[in-house]
Amino acid sequence: MNNTFFRSGNDVDKDNYKIVFLLLLFLLFRIFYIGIYPFINGEGNLYLVFKPVIFYIIYYLILMLFNKKNDSYYIVSSLIISFIVPINISLYVFIIGSIIGVFIDYISKNRINNVTITLLLITIYLSINNNYIIDIYSGIFIYIYILLLFISLIYLNMNKLIKTRLFLISLINIILITIINNNFIFDIVIFCLLFIVSDNRYSPITKYGQLLGGIIFCIFIYIFKYIFELEYFLYLSIFSYELLSIAIDYFSVKLCDNKVISFLFSFHKN
Repeated sequence: MNNTFFRSGNDVDKDNYKIVFLLLLFLLFRIFYIGIYPFINGEGNLYLVFKPVIFYIIYYLILMLFNKKNDSYYIVSSLIISFIVPINISLYVFIIGSIIGVFIDYISKNRINNVTITLLLITIYLSINNNYIIDIYSGIFIYIYILLLFISLIYLNMNKLIKTRLFLISLINIILITIINNNFIFDIVIFCLLFIVSDNRYSPITKYGQLLGGIIFCIFIYIFKYIFELEYFLYLSIFSYELLSIAIDYFSVKLCDNKVISFLFSFHKN
């Protein structure tokens, strides 16, 4: 699978730690929203305050267990998991799902994203047991969350850490789907566009591959959410789209090489 994650020409670890900075903001936001804020108001408990951090530590240790080396990608992956995983999941289910996800990534030699497969396994389990609860922000928190997303988009784009074409074409399609169906939870979807879909080692790397990839990703969302009505539509869509990443790049190159297509749409080789 594609091993291109960041394309800025900088050191990969340095680029990863720039991403870590953003992800830490999201993690702190989640800790405050689901843990500290309810605790201050006499609800919740200290366990919920620290649970996202526990997710992070467990996932990082599992990554280290299978790979046995220090890698900045592990920090990025663990922070994404700690922000996204439903807070109501039990630790033993989280551990089992994480081990299976990381193991599949390990035996496939990084051809399948451990984050995507882990999230997919966990959400399938919770959906089957009618226990899948996604974070829905309300009040002032929704505006803070949108601000974090906006800052992240600007920061990633300024540092050339995002495949902008892929993000924009996906975002446009998602907005259209939302308008047409008048029913869509965008919170985690936009986060995934920024940190999983539009700039990771498993997404298309060619210019037109990114455009095509964005369209295909949104087609998967439409199929799994609105036709099959699956609660875990997002991670299944990401997983399916990542599996097709190489084929998407290959097909986009073939399109560019086609004289008729090139003439009609003014395609040029990347």
